[in-house]
Amino acid sequence: MCGALLGSVLPESLLSALGIAIYGMFIAIVVPDFKGSNPIRVVCIVAIILSCLFYYVPAFSSISSGLTITICAVVAAIVGAFIFPIEEELNEEGGEHIE
Repeated sequence: MCGALLGSVLPESLLSALGIAIYGMFIAIVVPDFKGSNPIRVVCIVAIILSCLFYYVPAFSSISSGLTITICAVVAAIVGAFIFPIEEELNEEGGEHIE
């Protein structure tokens, strides 16, 4: 609610700058992990490819951007889960799963 109130009060130039800042914060979260982890790199690349398909293929142009982001994220996560599953180890004593 505070965001909606401030959005109506702040000047357009500041709102535009804040819109760019949110993308910068997202990139700052993803880039360090992208450099050090092959599974994260693959998932990000799959999401980028899917996003490009939704943007450039005319058959998908009618899908809203919010739904496109959701579809890309979910499909990329599923692909990453299948390609890089987390293997569970059994505890030697009781046979319980260890993550």
